[in-house]
Amino acid sequence: MGFLWAAMKIRIDRSDVDVEVHKVGDSVEPGYNNKRVRMFIYNGVVAQTPVIG
Repeated sequence: MGFLWAAMKIRIDRSDVDVEVHKVGDSVEPGYNNKRVRMFIYNGVVAQTPVIG
């Protein structure tokens, strides 16, 4: 599960944010939150660059 390494790296670099992991195509709550990073995965691999918001 490669995305776990990415999530851990984000937590190490930015301990002030929460990492949300979603599958590609999932509905997510709209709105901006500077304390949140959204990561979208497909088959256990990060499919899009994680973004703050």
